[in-house]
Amino acid sequence: MSKDDQKIIEEFAEKLSLEEFDNVQDSHQFSIKYQHKKNKLKKRVAKKGRFTEWSTHKIAVAAIFIIVIPTTAYGAKNWYEWLINKNKHELTISLKNNVEKNNEKKYYQLSLPVIPKEMIQEDNHLKYKNKANEDSIIFNLWRIRKEINFQELFTESYEKKNISGHKSIILKKADEEFSNFNRTVYMVFDKEQILVEATVSKNMTNDELLKILESTSLKEVSKEESNYIFDEGDFEKRVVDSNSVKEELVKGLPKSSKNLYLSDEKITYHNKQKKQKLSFKLNKIEVLDNIKRVLDQKQFNPESLEHVRALNMLDENGQLNEYKQTVYELGDGVDELNKVVEEKEIKPKFIYLTASVTNLSNKTIKDLYMTGPIVYFEEKMNKWNYIDDKNKMFLPQSQTLNIDYFDDGKGSSQEFLTIEPKETITYRFGFFVDEDKLDKMFLPIVPYDHEYDAMNLDDNRIWMDIRQ
Repeated sequence: MSKDDQKIIEEFAEKLSLEEFDNVQDSHQFSIKYQHKKNKLKKRVAKKGRFTEWSTHKIAVAAIFIIVIPTTAYGAKNWYEWLINKNKHELTISLKNNVEKNNEKKYYQLSLPVIPKEMIQEDNHLKYKNKANEDSIIFNLWRIRKEINFQELFTESYEKKNISGHKSIILKKADEEFSNFNRTVYMVFDKEQILVEATVSKNMTNDELLKILESTSLKEVSKEESNYIFDEGDFEKRVVDSNSVKEELVKGLPKSSKNLYLSDEKITYHNKQKKQKLSFKLNKIEVLDNIKRVLDQKQFNPESLEHVRALNMLDENGQLNEYKQTVYELGDGVDELNKVVEEKEIKPKFIYLTASVTNLSNKTIKDLYMTGPIVYFEEKMNKWNYIDDKNKMFLPQSQTLNIDYFDDGKGSSQEFLTIEPKETITYRFGFFVDEDKLDKMFLPIVPYDHEYDAMNLDDNRIWMDIRQ
């Protein structure tokens, strides 16, 4: 989540080999074309906003495939050359295969014999996490056929190591409140021509990390048993394609749009293809400082409750309390790090809504997802559009990406409704919202049975103005 804009980078290159770690020095200057493509991608990543821990990692994986860096080839005794280019807070690790050895038919499985018992593998990925203390480590395998250039921004320092006979580098990232990870490890497995990458959480100690790395090995297995092995070719084409596409802007919602409704208006929706017709009415909007009467119904999303309790926003009596929010100005990760520009007290609120939906058709409507999470708009040129935070990050926030509370009227928290012909269902739902966002709230009324252009807020979507 970094922003752009820097010009030509003067680099310091070091040859990374066990025999000559500190012997070779030279300088290098990146091309303007490389910088231009890199900065475009950094802009695109920065505009994505908040991410989950796993999705942020996937973006980081894609971001390393910027473009092959033209550089001087230093003679190496191995099948590969490994160069480190350091510029302020940017570290680029270039790994080039000099041997046309065909290793495509070989498949490998990562072996981690001393991974702590408390760390559980998640979702069939090479991600291991300790639920108790949030220790986690994520592995990726890379097959080096030609050249890979790993770009690491916000780098504080790095250390070259020999880990159980494998040339390695451990780099430390500048401490960021909104990142759970602060170290990245690269290990070369010479025989297999595989690079093992590990992304490491803040809570894991260096001793624990080294114990895991020292025992790490690759086992040759069948294709079916193999871990997924990334190939630079898979992503280079995607990045080139994405760089050739012009940066799109989200088209705003005109204030006069027929898709925009006031909170007291009834919405009638007709799906001719499915022969379904329904009406939606928002009966009541309440802004609560205390959620005790709602909390007793136990219809809250557990993740949302865990979030607000972790911020000490919610006391045992259901009272919502102020919490401290930090405002960051985002750096580009090269010349500037993210920095704190403000700290302020924020008052959270709970938006409690009551709505009715009626099935006007003659057939049962199943799995109806009627309302999505609240979004926040600001006015721009007589249109509503997403808030532009202007290179800033506000952390933490009370709001989540969930519907924080849902009661279908029948005692269930299931957000997908089933409505019989001519039946009316009254349900309640709610969201945690920062007080300074109350005058920016819009509710998407979206029966998800049709496609729409995500870059056009006025395309095939219905919005309700619920600003307070």
